[in-house]
Amino acid sequence: MHPDTCGPYKIKYVRDLTVGIDNSKPDNIPTLPVSKSSQMVTYTFENGCVATLRTSGTEPKIKYYTEHKPDPQKGLDKQSAQHELEDIVQCIITYFLQPEKYNLQTRVT
Repeated sequence: MHPDTCGPYKIKYVRDLTVGIDNSKPDNIPTLPVSKSSQMVTYTFENGCVATLRTSGTEPKIKYYTEHKPDPQKGLDKQSAQHELEDIVQCIITYFLQPEKYNLQTRVT
């Protein structure tokens, strides 16, 4: 149902609040409310990045939120972590949102 990777990045967990799945939980049931009318999916990557994609309830747009909390044992400095997060964002746009295929436009806010 959901991909295992996004570009070169491996996905560890998926929480889909549209259909009610969270494979980070032992029973795969999310603790957050489920709503079929408001699509929201969160991907947790093996490298510590987390990305949430959701549709707007009032406008025809897709929003995404990202964060990166790398494993301190791996010794990733702040600049490298920022670069990795920026690369994941580009992969999400390219592989998940597919702006060329769906004629999506970027709006900077």
